[in-house]
Amino acid sequence: MDMVTDMAANGRPPRPNRIKQAVCATAGLLLALSSGANALSNAMARTAPSAATRAFPPNGMPWQSVATAAFRSDQTGDQDVFASPGPRTMDLARKSYTREPLADSAIAFLARAASQRSATKPIMVLETAHRATRRSTMLSLDLLNAYAQAGREAEGLAVFDELLRRETSAHGVMLERLAAISGDPRIERSMAELLSSNPPWSDQLWRQIAQSPDGMANARALRLALAGAGGRVDPEVDRLLIAGLAGSQRFEDSYRLLEALFPASVPKPGTVHRPHFQTDRGVVPFDWRHVTSGDFGASENQGSLLVSALAGAQGLVSEQLLYLPSRRSSLDWAVSPAHGKTSDGLKLSATCASSGTLLAEMNAAGRKALTNSSCRWVWLRLAVDVPDDGDASDWTVSRIAIQ
Repeated sequence: MDMVTDMAANGRPPRPNRIKQAVCATAGLLLALSSGANALSNAMARTAPSAATRAFPPNGMPWQSVATAAFRSDQTGDQDVFASPGPRTMDLARKSYTREPLADSAIAFLARAASQRSATKPIMVLETAHRATRRSTMLSLDLLNAYAQAGREAEGLAVFDELLRRETSAHGVMLERLAAISGDPRIERSMAELLSSNPPWSDQLWRQIAQSPDGMANARALRLALAGAGGRVDPEVDRLLIAGLAGSQRFEDSYRLLEALFPASVPKPGTVHRPHFQTDRGVVPFDWRHVTSGDFGASENQGSLLVSALAGAQGLVSEQLLYLPSRRSSLDWAVSPAHGKTSDGLKLSATCASSGTLLAEMNAAGRKALTNSSCRWVWLRLAVDVPDDGDASDWTVSRIAIQ
């Protein structure tokens, strides 16, 4: 059943056709890119159409360039990218196809016109033309649009794969759109099957998903479905995905994906991972992430964290996300400033990740109870705040723990 109308039959609003939305969003760019190869013939066609067809051997190829120019000249403003070819375009396309049956643009124009006339078999018309040539961006987009209209997600994604392999100059926008529609659970199975074949653009797609608000909606389920289908992803890209989920406040999804993909790196609930900054680093943000700038920095060294900051330095130095079971807890740390100074200027805080509520804050070694025992996801953060008229400072942090 049509993916747009199947819910309308049950009296509910029609669901959005996500693949069609992606097609429409990328079609204009792809067609603009594909037209660049015909620039010379198009320019000639505008000034002297008959000269353009005489400028090349009479094999039909120049006729399709002139047909493309005619089609472009008919498109004005924001006209539909799936507009029907005009009579002049069709006449030139027929001349091209008669002389060269493999003229891809001519085939695309003829197929578009024929499919738009066919009330019952438009997809069959486009599929037949697509088997004759895989080089036409217009034809691929028409077929992709037809599959999307019919709710045939698997076939539509296969054509998307074909476009991604061929139109490498448009990877950015196509992968951005594909990342967004990947968040729709209705295409999860088809997407996982496609990704299990390990297409050359798959890691780039996961990188896009890791920063796509729409893609994040189903990222955990899609990644686990891919794992179930035997698909593989670069571990570094998996780390980006886990961090991206946490960054979009999908903490549960991030943690469950960590459990599935990096089981040896899962911290025990209610504990800080590597409280003494020992070796065997885990996966950010469920392990320490350190930040360095021109004014401050942090580095691990032999079981401790060394923090340095210049006068006037302000900012986040280190952070870790942890899961906190329902119980009373205390924040505990050991810090020693260099040269006998006070530890003012370096603060440790615990903040509820979902609400932003400050649970505890300390600027000296010791222990402090967390004020809210109902918060499950907590950011532990080290930050520097050195006055402008203060001195450059160094600290050694030997322990940060939850008790």
